[in-house]
Amino acid sequence: MFRLGLVACGFFAVVGFFWAVYDPIAARWDVSNFAGSGPGEHPAERLILSRGRAALESLRTGLDDSRPEVRLRCAGLLAVALELSGEGEESGDRKGAVAILVRELSNAETDSPTAQLCERLLVRYWSVKGSPDGLKAADLVTAVYPDSSKTSPSPYERRLQGLLAANRNWVGGYAALAQMYYDRQQYEQAEQQAFNAWQLDYDEFEALALLGLCRMRQSDYASAITYFELALERNPRLKARLHDELERARKAENDERERRLKEKRLERPLT
Repeated sequence: MFRLGLVACGFFAVVGFFWAVYDPIAARWDVSNFAGSGPGEHPAERLILSRGRAALESLRTGLDDSRPEVRLRCAGLLAVALELSGEGEESGDRKGAVAILVRELSNAETDSPTAQLCERLLVRYWSVKGSPDGLKAADLVTAVYPDSSKTSPSPYERRLQGLLAANRNWVGGYAALAQMYYDRQQYEQAEQQAFNAWQLDYDEFEALALLGLCRMRQSDYASAITYFELALERNPRLKARLHDELERARKAENDERERRLKEKRLERPLT
């Protein structure tokens, strides 16, 4: 019996050692597979996130890779992995990884693979940031919501509200709720939720774009222009989507300015 116990202990020790060594080595292999990949989701992305803390060192090393598709993926996945591991705003690594994506996106050509990759990775990070339910909640907000009922809270809406009640720092939850309200033409509610998302992360370009659209629908053209310009500073890829709205806002604001000047001239006494 004693020998059997020793054998069992030895077996579990070997298995534990194997897994402790395997995940970091496998993570290095996952990172190496990013080379030459396009801006879409790579099959190894979820795999490397499933390795938890064992993948962190490989992702940090990948930040120094000369190939942009490797370096940027490592930055995005490192930010997500650190968030999922429970490291908050105090994590310099996480802030640095996000800063890499924000900087590259703002400087990249609009339709370049680099811009597309950075945009996707940032949206994924925000879907996880502050999430009370990890990747499961992130999948909820990155999926297309199933209904747009105006009469009563939908199951999707109740699910989002329940998760936000558990953690009021979930950026992606507020952004998803804002988009749903906007699609329902409930612009005041959409604006409040988009503002909540933006207050939690000032680089959240989707929230800024939505704030601009909400201000447009409420005829506040000056504020709409400000939000649109802030969104475009962070993500030039929004230009195609926001161009017509921004031009309409500028024209409306200019017309309003000319109307006010005309009224002032009419009010001026004759001399």
